[in-house]
Amino acid sequence: MLLSTLFIQFQELIGFFPNSERMNRGTTVMKELSKFCISKNVSDLIILHEHRGEPDGMIISHYPLGPTLYLGLKNVVLRHDLKTEKLDAVSKQSPHLIFDKFSSALGERIISILKNLFPVPKHDSKKTISFSNNSDLISVRHHVHDKVDYKTVDLIELGPRFELKPY
Repeated sequence: MLLSTLFIQFQELIGFFPNSERMNRGTTVMKELSKFCISKNVSDLIILHEHRGEPDGMIISHYPLGPTLYLGLKNVVLRHDLKTEKLDAVSKQSPHLIFDKFSSALGERIISILKNLFPVPKHDSKKTISFSNNSDLISVRHHVHDKVDYKTVDLIELGPRFELKPY
């Protein structure tokens, strides 16, 4: 997976999307970027857009034949802006994915696109990413859970936190 970005703030998305690499897009056009991805056997390309330093859009394209998903980004809160005590607790484990309210045919297609960005997690993985759909606004949250005892579970938000608007 290749993560192409115009801004530095989203370096932490490399930790969010496992097995990803960051690349400055600069003035490279999509056609050249696509040829590069195909030549390097890249499975997915994620392009992040920004306006005046604030992230506002994302394109996810699966290679070699698609599909491509255009998403608007809203309410982005980066990891370091969260009021979390254990920020250094980010592991390299693949996360479990939770999808809520994606019952339509379009919802199922979005699930398959997002699901393929992440490898299959191990059974004992403690990371969780949840995608919750509410009126076509998808809330994304990234957590790590720890079972304290047989009744209690600690949930720590790792970030980043954002909403996605599919187009």
